[in-house]
Parts: sequence; structure tokens; C-alpha cells
Amino acid sequence: MFYFILRFLLVIVPIFLWGCSSPSRVELDPDANLEEIAVEGTYPEGARPDTAHNGGESGLNPASLALLRRAENGDSKSAFAVAMNYAEGAKGFPKDSAKAFKWFEVSAKSGNAYAQNFVAAAFSKGEGVEKNAGAAYRWWCKASDLGYPEAMYNLAVCNMRGLGCAINREKAFELFVKASEAGHAQSQFNLALFYLNGIVVVKSSDRAMYWLKLAADSKHPLACAAYAGFLYHGKHLPADKRKAAAYWEDAAILGNLHAQKNVAKMYLAGDGIEANKGKFFKYMSMAAAQGDAESMFNLGVAYERGDGIARNEEAALALYRKSAAAGFEAAKKKLNSYNRAER
Repeated sequence: MFYFILRFLLVIVPIFLWGCSSPSRVELDPDANLEEIAVEGTYPEGARPDTAHNGGESGLNPASLALLRRAENGDSKSAFAVAMNYAEGAKGFPKDSAKAFKWFEVSAKSGNAYAQNFVAAAFSKGEGVEKNAGAAYRWWCKASDLGYPEAMYNLAVCNMRGLGCAINREKAFELFVKASEAGHAQSQFNLALFYLNGIVVVKSSDRAMYWLKLAADSKHPLACAAYAGFLYHGKHLPADKRKAAAYWEDAAILGNLHAQKNVAKMYLAGDGIEANKGKFFKYMSMAAAQGDAESMFNLGVAYERGDGIARNEEAALALYRKSAAAGFEAAKKKLNSYNRAER
């Protein structure tokens, strides 16, 4: 019987991803120094929020209270840091989206592109402020004009979807190009989709693969997985299984289910790379941990046979049961064979 069924990521569909963390899509490094990344600036006249009633101050430690006082006294970088703390409920600040928005807006009005992006996202999602697609678009325009790639990307998505503006795919393409040239991986991935599907531009496999590789080399999970699939099958690119395995492995580590399954298969079979049952077990375990029924079955087989792990029939049975419960037919058949053997 086949050890498992392999499903490659063969098709890239023209879907433009727009994930947002609260209150913005920007995912800052938790260890990043906000003093370094925030943009210098001072409050314009009348931009400071009313600070007469700052509920929750009593719970702040001296350092956080000092940060808040600096923000109240007009320091833009401190205002941005206070906003982040309110948004995340960090460093003694209560989680409060309305206060986060207030301080993001203060920092944004001083010319902080990062803060402007957060304000735009808050208006877009209605977090801490009433939802307003037009206001979101205007703030993203401000941040984009300051050269912030994430804002360019968000503006491009708005133009693709007609959020706060009329649908304009040509403008979206231009904005994706600008963001891509600034190193924005999601924009690079989307440009690959434009060229692969002939959206606004003439189809071009060469241009699609150029942008897809840039995104993949920036460790964009879907780009890594897709680029690996093209390399493996020799579609749009010269076939190269060793390179395919490397990109699938990158995507697997980043959590892509298809990549985890595909690179596991390659390590098991020695398909274009040196066989390594330990790595097979590692990546198939990752896929099974995501609840994939097929992967749970394959992991069960590994335990039953001792492939990459010591034999453990009890663990194998537990995985077969989970896989069967999720509807995987091969696991159901395997359990039936066990039941017949026990009679």
C-alpha cells in the first residue's frame, strides 16, 4: 500500500491576503526598541488628548507612569509606546482599544508613519473608534506618502477591494510595485499573482517567478511553498528537487501544512535529497499537530513501523483513532484490521 497520499501545492489563486493584528496588520518584534523605530516629531497645536482623566494610572509602575507623563508632555515616541501598551495590555497598562486609538492618533498627527498605519487599521476595523473606511484610506495615504511599505500594501488592498475608494486595480498594482521594491514580502507575493494570472498586466511566468522568489527568500510561507512546488514539478522553473526541498523546509518551519507533508515525504523516500527518517518524523509530526487527518495516519504508520522513532503500537493506535475520527478512510481500514486481528 502507499505510505501516504501526497498533495502538492500546485495552484496559486488570485487571493489578496490582508491579515491584521490588533489594532494593525503590522507585527512588531516584541523585543523591538520603540524609541528607535518611532518617528521623531512633536504635537501640532491642539493635537494633545485631554489628559485630565487617565483611568487606570494607579496600577502603573514608575517606569510606565513616567512614559505616560512624557506622552502627555508632548513626546511623540512616548505617545506611540503608550498606545502600543494600551493596545496589548502591556507593562501595567490595561488593554483598552479606545485609549490605544487616542494615543496612536496623537502620534500619527505628529508625523509618525507607524502610528498612522495603526490609526488607519483602527478605522478600518472599528477598533477603539467608529468604523470609517474613508478615514482609514486617508490615513494610509499619509503613511504611504512617508514611504512606509506596509501602508502602501494596505492602500493597494483598498484599491483592489474598493475599501474607502473606488476599485482601481491599476493603482493597486502600482502600489504593490512600490511596496515590493521596498522589500515588502506580501506585496511581492501579490505581484507574482498579478503576473501569473494576467491581472492588469500581460501574463509573464518570468516576472511572476522573479517576484515569487523574492517573497520566498524573505521567508513568506505561501511564497516558499508555492516556489517549491514549481521547482519540484519543473513548472515555470527548471526542475530542481533539492532546491524544492529547501524551500518546502523553510515553509514547513513557518507552519505551512502542505510544505510539512511534502518535505516529510521527500525525506522519507530520499526523493531528490538524502533520506532522513528523523526529519520525516519531525515534519510529519508538525503536520499532524495541525490536526491533519492524513498526517496523523502517516505518523501512526511511522510509530507502527519504527520509522524515525522507536516502535510504539499504542501511540500508533491512538493516532489511527484520531485520524479515523477525522474521517480518513485509510485509518478506518487500519483500525478494522486491528479489530479483526484481536478477535
